[in-house]
Formats: sequence, C-alpha cells, structure tokens
Amino acid sequence: MPPELWLARHGETGWTRTGRYQGRADVPLDALGAATARELGHALAAAGVGLVVTSPLARARETARLAAPAGVAVVTDPRLVELDFGAWEGLTEAEAKQRFPVTMRRWKRDPAGARPPGGESLPEALARWRDVLAAPPWPATAEAVAVVTHAALIRLAVLDAAGQDLAGYRGVTVPVGSLRRLAPAPG
Repeated sequence: MPPELWLARHGETGWTRTGRYQGRADVPLDALGAATARELGHALAAAGVGLVVTSPLARARETARLAAPAGVAVVTDPRLVELDFGAWEGLTEAEAKQRFPVTMRRWKRDPAGARPPGGESLPEALARWRDVLAAPPWPATAEAVAVVTHAALIRLAVLDAAGQDLAGYRGVTVPVGSLRRLAPAPG
C-alpha cells in the first residue's frame, strides 16, 4: 500500500513576493518564507509524517529543513525541481509578455501544449512526477510522506491524481507554504 502523500509548497522568496518566474533559479527563502516553513512543521507533525522528501532547490530544501518534525529525516530528490521556465526565469509575467508575446499567449491558452523558450513543457514535468511515483525515494514501509516541492509540480500531481487533463493546470491554486493531501484518482 502506498504511503499517504502530503504535498507542500516551499515558503515565500523575494521572487515569489514580486511575482517572478523562479523555475530552476536557486532563490532562498525570505524571512516570511522561513516563518511559514516553521508553521508548516506543526501540520506535518499532526499528519504523522515520518519522512520529508524535497526538491534540491534552496527554497524547498530550507522549507523542508525548517518544517521537518523532530527526528524526521529529510531526503533530496532532483526529480522534484520546479518546472524549467527557461528564458522567463527572473521575469515577471508582464515582462515575459512584453519579451515573448506569442509564446506567452500560447502558454496562457494551452499550457499543456506550450513551452517557455528554452524551458520544459508540462508533459515533461509530469513525466518526472510519475517517475517519482514509479520509483519512489521513500521506503515501501513508509506510512506518511511529505513532498516539499514547487507550484507547477504540485499542480501537475494534483491533476494527475484526479485523472484530469493538463488543461486544468491554471485551475489548481498552490499558495506558498501550503500543504495538501494528495488524494488518489477516484475509482
């Protein structure tokens, strides 16, 4: 039986606050992000989390370290990195629209069929998530695992678990520092 999975988004960074695409940029938590991560720890303890698996990016690693309940191991898995936003990384949405108007329009209309210039597509990122599930970094005996990762990967995991199409990508909200139980697809 697979473990109960809890998906946690990292805490706030300076780029999150200013609405910049972070992607693979290794942006650290800010003070509010660190405080949110510590608060997240209470929820992880209440959920009985026995292992925390995290993206290798600093904002997620630091969130995992601050949120892991006492005595709970933190393991890093490179497959949990954020979507590669390519040329958009470091830009606000308005800046990306100005520099890449055609690609940005396509991204807004058809996120599953678009790709940020020099970046990764949603189907490619979803394949990484499915690989995590197929070859998990947690032991078969794990009962509750927290996965500290990023908004795009959480959106994809939620849609995939619900058996929904990637067209619903924008309909999944993932606030910084949020925690949600990953419910398996019905049926």
